[in-house]
Amino acid sequence: MSRNFAELKKAGLLVWNLIVIICRIFEDGNTAERLTGATLDRWSKEKLSLVRVCLESIMGKQKSGPKQVTQKVIQSIEQQRPNWIESQLLKARKLSTDW
Repeated sequence: MSRNFAELKKAGLLVWNLIVIICRIFEDGNTAERLTGATLDRWSKEKLSLVRVCLESIMGKQKSGPKQVTQKVIQSIEQQRPNWIESQLLKARKLSTDW
């Protein structure tokens, strides 16, 4: 049991550190551009920033809960680009059936 706990603790620490790294990358859209080599528009940078806020809320760094933050993100996306989420889900469904 203790060996399993130690492995879970290591995995949890790894995931925690990965989330911290992702948050730092998404904190500044320019960092994401440099790492990927792709040019991001303002909308994409804003959405990455919102993803960072969601991750930070999960980690307990935000005052509002994860559900509230997630709802704000979804609402923001839908206001700026109506039906965007549905179109992404349709694309994902098409990709999964093409495999």
